[in-house]
Amino acid sequence: MYKIECSKEFKMPLQVLSYQERYRLLLQKSKKKKVVYIKNEFDNSTFRYRCYNVREALTSSKKYEVTYFLCEEIPKIMPYLETVDILIFQRTSWTIEVENLIHFAHMKKIPIVYDMDDLLYKIDYVPSFMNHIGVSFNKTNTSLYLSIASGYEMVAKRCDAYIVTTDFLKKKIEEDYQKPTFVIPNFLNHEQEEESQIVLKNREEEKEKFVIGYFSGSPSHRNDFRVVERDLVRLLEKYQNIYVKIVGFMQLEGKLKKYQTQGRVIFEELVPYPKLQYEIGGVDVNMIPLVANDFNQAKSELKFFEAGIVKVPSCMTPTEVYQNLVCDGVDGLFCNPGEWFDKIELLYQNAKFRKQIGQKAYEKVCQNYLNETKTHLIEEVYQKLECLPR
Repeated sequence: MYKIECSKEFKMPLQVLSYQERYRLLLQKSKKKKVVYIKNEFDNSTFRYRCYNVREALTSSKKYEVTYFLCEEIPKIMPYLETVDILIFQRTSWTIEVENLIHFAHMKKIPIVYDMDDLLYKIDYVPSFMNHIGVSFNKTNTSLYLSIASGYEMVAKRCDAYIVTTDFLKKKIEEDYQKPTFVIPNFLNHEQEEESQIVLKNREEEKEKFVIGYFSGSPSHRNDFRVVERDLVRLLEKYQNIYVKIVGFMQLEGKLKKYQTQGRVIFEELVPYPKLQYEIGGVDVNMIPLVANDFNQAKSELKFFEAGIVKVPSCMTPTEVYQNLVCDGVDGLFCNPGEWFDKIELLYQNAKFRKQIGQKAYEKVCQNYLNETKTHLIEEVYQKLECLPR
C-alpha cells in the first residue's frame, strides 16, 4: 500500500459557473461558434465528464465556446437561441421547456444532438438495466426506471445526431435511430491531473500491507462486485497482509462481512472527485469487475484512466472498450471469471511487474486521456455536426 495524506478540503458539489457568467458567455460577441449543453442537473459524475471537462478541453480552442444551462433555465435563454450554433442535450429528460427548445431549434436549423453515456436511452433496455443493478421488479421500481428511460427517449429520438462514450454504444444507437453518431470518450480534467501529480510526488510505499482497491462510484455495482467476491475471500484467507478497500457504495455479504469486522475490508464513503485520486493512489491494485452484459459493454474506461494517472495497475473484465484499449499483461490485466485470484496474486507476489504495469498504464493515460489530448477530437466532432443536413 501507499501512504498519502490529503491536506486539502474538497467540496462534494461541483463548482460550476454562475448563471450570470454562463448568460454572459451566451450573449457576448465572439468569432467562436457557440455550443450549448442542456442538463437536468449539474451533477458530480455525468455532467462533470460530459460537459464540464469538455468545456475545459476547449478553453484553448479558437473555434468553439462551450457553455451549459439547466432545463429550468431554458425560458431565460430562449430569446437568444439565434446565438447558438450547436445544441446538445446531455442525458436530458423530457420537459415541456425542452420540447419547446427542440421545436424552435429545428425551426432555426440549429443542429440538435443527444449526448449519452449509458445504455438507458430507450424503455426497451429497462428490464436488462434493472436486472443488472439488482433491484426487484416491483411496481415502484419498474415505474421509476420506465419513467427515467422514457424521459431520455422522448428527447433522444427528436435529435439530429448523437455523441456517445464508446464504440459499443455508438453501434447500439446507430441501430436504434439510424442517425449520425460520434464518439467522444470520457477523459480527465485539470484538477484530477494536478492532484494526481501531487499523489505521485508525495506518497510513500508501506510494504507490510497489500491493498486491493474497488471504487464503486454508485450503488448499481452490487452484481459486478459479486464477480470477484470468492476470489477476494481466497486471497484474504491465504495472505494475512492483504486488505480490500472499497470507496463508495457496497453491501457486503457472507465471509467478506467477517473480514470487514476484522478490519481487513475497509470502507470509505463517497468522496469528492479530486480526493478520489488520493484514495486510488493509496492502493496496490485497482479492480474493475463487470458482469458480461450489454449494459457493461456500453460503459466507458474511466475506472482505468482514473487509476492509471496515479500509476496503479488495473485488473479488469475484458469488455470491448478495454480490449480495444489495454494490452493484456503490459498496461493492465484481463480477468475472466475464475481468473481474479491468480492475476491479483501475480501482482501481489511480483512488485517489479506490478510497478511496470502501473507505469505503462500511466503512459497510456497521459497519451490518450489528459484534458488537452481531446481538444482536437471534440473540435472535429463539432465540425461534423455543423455540416449535418437539416
